[in-house]
Formats: sequence, structure tokens, C-alpha cells
Amino acid sequence: MADVEGNVNIQEGYDGDNGELDPLITSIGNRSRRNCVNRLHCFYSDTDTFIHLIKANVGSGLLALPAAVKNAGYIVGPVGILVLGFIATHCIGLLLESAKKLCQWKKIAALDYSETMQFALLKKGFNRNVANIGKMVVNLFLIVTQLGFCSIYFVFIADSFQQVLKEAYCVTMPEKLLVAIFLIPVVVFCWVQNINSLSALSLVANVSIAIGLVVIFYDEASYLATKKGSSMQLHAAGNLMNISLFFGTAFYSVEGIGVVLPLENKMKQPTHAKSVVYCGMAVVTILFALFGAIGYLTYGENTQASVTLNLCSNNELTTILFLITKMLFVVSIFVSYMIQFYVPMDIVEPSILKFIDQLTNKLPVLCMTYQATIKTVLRLCFRTLVVLLTASLALAIPDLGDLINLVGSVASSALSMIFPPFIHLLTFWNWKSSHTKGNKIISSFFWILKDIIIILLGIMGFAFGTIASLHSIVSDMKHKNSSSFCKSTFVLSCEL
Repeated sequence: MADVEGNVNIQEGYDGDNGELDPLITSIGNRSRRNCVNRLHCFYSDTDTFIHLIKANVGSGLLALPAAVKNAGYIVGPVGILVLGFIATHCIGLLLESAKKLCQWKKIAALDYSETMQFALLKKGFNRNVANIGKMVVNLFLIVTQLGFCSIYFVFIADSFQQVLKEAYCVTMPEKLLVAIFLIPVVVFCWVQNINSLSALSLVANVSIAIGLVVIFYDEASYLATKKGSSMQLHAAGNLMNISLFFGTAFYSVEGIGVVLPLENKMKQPTHAKSVVYCGMAVVTILFALFGAIGYLTYGENTQASVTLNLCSNNELTTILFLITKMLFVVSIFVSYMIQFYVPMDIVEPSILKFIDQLTNKLPVLCMTYQATIKTVLRLCFRTLVVLLTASLALAIPDLGDLINLVGSVASSALSMIFPPFIHLLTFWNWKSSHTKGNKIISSFFWILKDIIIILLGIMGFAFGTIASLHSIVSDMKHKNSSSFCKSTFVLSCEL
């Protein structure tokens, strides 16, 4: 999953000398290509890339994994995360391998995700119209994924702030009202044209997440040390419906494939990309499995959609610490929204700006004096509409767990497990009868079969996860669950 640290693939669009956005190049991949034509100008060492990869994957998705393990069970859940992490890592390798081959074929420096699909279709012999459709499909899923993340952030912020108000002041505020309140600052910040202006906020968000994770581990360790969870009934494996929900959450959490090609394009030694990715994703996958398992073992069947909502205490000092932690996560997710927002804007906005140019060029002569202002207003109106769209989805599906499962199943599954092996098949199907990996020759039948199996698994995860998510959404709408609150430590009674 690309999270608050998703600025990795956005900030590569800035020139190293002046930190300004290049207006001639709009797509992430194209900006990376321009900057990396001469590798001497690229500044990411293997260690830098490893750190960026870890940061890009460890974010709000991690907080949902204990709930994923609750759905799948304390055995099936961690094992499932490890298996999905292994497959997702392998798919990243397939994408890197395909992009490298296509770059050699087209004699260009770099490709982004959607361009890799486009050129893979061209290489296979499809006409340009089909290739352009393939590019559009990948971009569509990237847009849906990122805007889905933004909707999740709205619900996360509202749930967390609602819990803080209830616990600290015994004030119960409707979730929809909180979404509406936070909508105003989100819209204003999303009007910012230069993402470099958010770099300081991004640092604050990263520090907030790091502090928050330390506090969560402290709570889990103290909880398990006192054996409070020894009497809880835990299940080793969930039923088919719950395991399907697990897939949605897991896909949401491990979907960091969108940052890989931009990182590879900025490496000093891009030939090391696969090794760095494999090492980084191994660390991430093990961390995810442990975090999910420990979270479920700690909180049991009371595990919430975000583990931060489980931070409760009867001690005033600890309660204050937990409230501060929840607010730190609110800050980090608020910043995450703005950074994630730039990914779909990078894809969609160039076409919108062309349309706005055509529209404003038809203005009466008397209005030409204000043409630049009108363009700016229309651009900000478009951004506002997109923010409203994400808020509307958050209001339509106010349950955090349901929204995470839906976004993960519908969009993240395709980006993580369906598109990469499909691109790999298109790229290498006619390349000799076999290809080498190191000194070992692997028959074409084996890797073709392997790619097809991964695609089928991705389609199954997409289908079962989406059906289970929609079923859960309908069920929750019929039987509205009350929000989970900790008992207030500061107020004797909240019933007044």
C-alpha cells in the first residue's frame, strides 16, 4: 500500500536544483525518466531505496492488520499475510523485469506502471488503441486506489477524533458531522499547487507514525505481560466469508507496488533494484505478520478496524498518552490525504487543464484580462469536487473496516497480483522458448503456468473479497453497530 510516505513517487517530479515542479512533464513516470536519463543525477543509493521502500509500505495499512488476522484466525491470518507478501513481492519483481525489458526494446530510460502495460501490449502486437486502453485501465485502478485511500482517511480521522472527544470530554459528535468539519481544511490544503510545500508536514507525519507505533507496541506488550488476554476465546481459522474479508484488508496493507518503478528510476544502480526490493519487502512482510498476530492476540475479538481504537486505559497518565497518540495518527493521516491526493491529480489533471485552456480561450475579449484567474478558479473547483467525491464515499460507507476491505479487494488486488503477471506474460511470451534466471534455465511452460496461477489467485481474491465486502456493508447498514469507546477516565459519568 502507498501511504503517507507516498510522496516518494511524487517528489521525484522536482528538479534537484530549485525544487520546483517541471511544468513540461506531468506524469510521475515521465518526470522520473527526464531526471534519470543521466544516472549521475540520480541520488538514491541502495540504502536510500531500502529505507524509502520501508517507509512507503509502513503506514495506516499496518494499523488494519490485527483486524485482518481477527477475520482469518491467529494461524491462517499470519500465514496468509506471509504468503500474500511473498506473492506481492514476486509480482513486484515481475513488473521490474518487464519494465527493464520494455525499456531496452523501446530504447528509453524508464517507464511508469501504466506505460509498462501500454508498451507490453504493443510488444505483443496489439494496436495502439488497445495499448492506450490498457494504459487507461491501469491509471483508472491507480486513481480508484488512491481516492479510495483518501476516503478511508476521512473515516479514520472521524472515528479517531470521535473517540478522543468521547473519552476526554464525554462529547458525542456524529461521524458525518466530523467528516464535514475536516472537509474544509482538507479542501484548502489540497489547493496547494507545489507539493514541495508539504515536505515539512510529511516529516511531522512520519515522526507521528513512528511514535504511535511505539506506543501501540507498549500497550500490547503490557497487556500480554499482565495476561489479560489469557481468558479470551481466539479462533485459529475463520470461515470463508471472514477469510474473504481478510484478503481485502491484506491487499490494502501490502499494496506498495506503485512506488517501486519510481524508486527504481531514481536509483544510482538500478540493476540492484530487485535485490533491494526483495530485502525490503521481506522485512515489511514479516513486520506485517507479527504486528497483525500480536494485535489479535492482545485484543482478541474486540480488535477494531484500526488498532489505534483499541488504545484504552484506566490510568490517567496512560490515557493521556493514548489520546495524544490518537491525535498524532489523526495528524499523520491528515497529511497522508494531501500527499496521496497528488497521485490521481498527476494522472487526471493534465487532461483537465487542457480542457480548461480550450474553454477559457473561447471567452469573450472583455474576459481575457481575467483568463489566468478563471483558469485557477476552475482548477481549484475540480480539486474540490474530487475531495467531495472521497468524502461522499466516506459518508456512504462510514464503517472503517468495510471501506478498507472494499478498496483493497476492488483496486489493490488488481495492481498487486493481476496486472504484473499479465504484463510479464505479454512481455516475455515470445521471447525464446525459455529464459534464464542466473545460471538456471526455467522452461517457458513453468513460468507461463506460474503467471497464470497468480492471475487466477488475484481474480479469486478480487471476486471473493468484493462480494464479502459488499455483503458486510449491506449487513452493517441493516444492523448499525455502535461506535467503540473507551470508558472516560476524566469524567465520572457521561450520561449527564
